[in-house]
Amino acid sequence: MPVDVSILKEHAQFVHTLTYLTTISQDYTIHFPALTNLSFEFLSWPTTFHDTVPPPDRNDYLASIIRLCPRIQNLTLTNAVHCPSVQLWETILSTLENPRRLAVTRMDPTDNPSMQAFWKACSRYLSELSFGRLQERHFATLSILDLNGCALFTSEMVLSVLSGCPLLEDLSAPYLTASDLRQSEPARRAWICFGLTRLKVYIARDREHPDADQLVFEQLSKLVQLEELDIGDDTLANDEGSGDKLDA
Repeated sequence: MPVDVSILKEHAQFVHTLTYLTTISQDYTIHFPALTNLSFEFLSWPTTFHDTVPPPDRNDYLASIIRLCPRIQNLTLTNAVHCPSVQLWETILSTLENPRRLAVTRMDPTDNPSMQAFWKACSRYLSELSFGRLQERHFATLSILDLNGCALFTSEMVLSVLSGCPLLEDLSAPYLTASDLRQSEPARRAWICFGLTRLKVYIARDREHPDADQLVFEQLSKLVQLEELDIGDDTLANDEGSGDKLDA
């Protein structure tokens, strides 16, 4: 059963971390002045107890709580299917005073207006120089990086990670083009993440320069610690299909 609403309201000023589970009621839309960590872990939606009032629209509900708690720094949305609305992302963008971390799982990436609003909201967390800051601050110690599904993470960025993160063990990224590798400076061609054990990335081949494929596999052959390799080819260049996939 949920926490008693009256008790929660009485002690709201002491709450710093809060997790909302599936059961929802408007009674729990409370102002928490010191709240910095907020999680919505909805394993399904909506769910109510017998004889309770049906929950409000999910996006409206989340937005109303966020508006009441502008000091939230760490926000987690678990099971975000379907994609949260433009209104919710705009609320996050305009309301939170000092956001630090945003974690979203199972978000449908096909809703383009919502995804555009999502990336705009992310700018509050990562600023326009986010990749540069990642490179400057964390490349020397980074061991896990999962940006698969991030459309703004380019092939050039993937090459920067592979050639600049000596402690990398696990990388998931959207795509890597053989032409980018071929055109890179020698220092960018030489990957230094020799401790990589898991790699997941799509490979776009260069039809006009078959030698570029050889460069890709030369670098892959140096990753002697690999335990799991998940690659696809021609996802960007082959109009006839999505290419082959290798699981090793």
